[in-house]
Amino acid sequence: MIRKKLHSPIYILLLTILFVLQSCEKKTRNNPKKQSNLPEINRLIALGEKHFEKVEYDSSYYYFNKAKSLCDVKKDTGKIIHCTLNLADIEHFQGDYTGCEATITDVFPLLINNKKPLRRWWIFRSKLSTPFRFKLDR
Repeated sequence: MIRKKLHSPIYILLLTILFVLQSCEKKTRNNPKKQSNLPEINRLIALGEKHFEKVEYDSSYYYFNKAKSLCDVKKDTGKIIHCTLNLADIEHFQGDYTGCEATITDVFPLLINNKKPLRRWWIFRSKLSTPFRFKLDR
């Protein structure tokens, strides 16, 4: 039985040249400037706090998480810390002490840039020690 050639060297050469030319083409990206999301962030935080006061923790968690994701790390560290600590409080109230501890430890890299040094001590003392009191092995 005679085998038929499926690809001739010319087709392979043309595909290789096309691939090389396509990959060498430099495309410029238009990175639009991000607008300030501050009004939206403040609105979401207010909604989160409203639901938190009504003990609707699932809705509150959603709004705080959404506000945290919209914040810029360099500009809005205070708001990120505020949202993250509220998320940790909700996890604590729901009984997820390990998740609360993990959420609080996400705040520590942001505290380096924060201008309020007393906040660090408060987080260590009150927020991080609370899950350990409830996780005691008995």
